[in-house]
Amino acid sequence: MKYLIFLLAFFPSAALAVNPCLNNPRIPREIVVSKLLTDSEEFLIWQGLVSPPNNKYLFELFASDKGSWTIVITNVQSRSCIVGDGDHWLQHEAGEILN
Repeated sequence: MKYLIFLLAFFPSAALAVNPCLNNPRIPREIVVSKLLTDSEEFLIWQGLVSPPNNKYLFELFASDKGSWTIVITNVQSRSCIVGDGDHWLQHEAGEILN
C-alpha cells in the first residue's frame, strides 16, 4: 500500500490512466464525501491538485481511525470518482516512505 501512496504522491496523473471512470466522473463530490463520512467514518486527510493536459483534478485521500481509506478524484465541475479503497491505513512521515 505504501507504494500506491508513493505513486499517487509523486505521480498522481498515473492514476488517471488506471481507472476508466476518471474519464467521466459523475457523482457530485458532496455526495461522495457525505457517504464516506457516514458509512465509513472516513475523514479528509490529504489533498493535491493534478493538472494533466486539458484538465485539472483534485486528488483526495480519506481515512478512518479503523484503518479504512479511500482515494477520490474530483474534476472542475465538482464531479467525483473513487479511484481506490482498502484497509490497514498507516500514517507515515514524508521522508519515511522513501527509506
